[in-house]
Amino acid sequence: MLGKHHFSLSVATYLAVFAPLILVRPWLFCLFGFGVSVGSLLPDVDGEDATIFHQTFKGTQGWLGGALRFVVRPLSIFFPYIGYLVKYVVYRPTVWLYDLLLPQDMTTAHRGYTHSHLGIWTTSTVIAALISLVSSSMGAFTASSVVTTYCGLVFGMYLHIVQDSCTKSGIVWNFPFSNKALRGDRRTGPKASETPIQVFLCFLVIFAGISLGVVLYHDPPVFAAIGANMLTVSIPWIGFLWGVHNARLT
Repeated sequence: MLGKHHFSLSVATYLAVFAPLILVRPWLFCLFGFGVSVGSLLPDVDGEDATIFHQTFKGTQGWLGGALRFVVRPLSIFFPYIGYLVKYVVYRPTVWLYDLLLPQDMTTAHRGYTHSHLGIWTTSTVIAALISLVSSSMGAFTASSVVTTYCGLVFGMYLHIVQDSCTKSGIVWNFPFSNKALRGDRRTGPKASETPIQVFLCFLVIFAGISLGVVLYHDPPVFAAIGANMLTVSIPWIGFLWGVHNARLT
């Protein structure tokens, strides 16, 4: 999928699940959302012209493009700095290290290491460690902020590879220990149909509004509501992956 799809689907999913959090922990809600926003684009640091290296999204026409430009503008100025920092300080050194330690070939081709369990957990852990070091040196370290950002990165990166699993190229989730890929039938490019994604986005945004309304007017425990949202939203995601895009393990 394209960067605009990764960002919009990931942020909409985050809102659908975690919208009630803003009522009790607004600062953590913002930090988690920032982590998801960045994480939704980070796996593509293994490419040369990824969205994370730019301050704008390509091909953002229509209502989706307008919404993205409005939402992303305050964040996108940081994307290139984050993208190149992760590429050269985190991604390349860890690939080099794993290449020394593991018998498997740690190729730096697109949709390899960073699109796997190993790459997601390693990348997010190293980033969290760097954030801890920098914030501690500035006297601004708080464990809750680092853990929340870390969880957001992991959540966003996993959503990214779920989305890429809908495409014909697919994703080797257990790279480099397996070559089995989860792949669907979606084409990637400007000619690919936008309708399934736009319909799914509308559902997620509406669900986020309903979830927030339920918590406001019926006052259930916020974290219980988040757990229920997680279970509920996972069902249409399964349908989007296996039903709409016919994903299969090959």
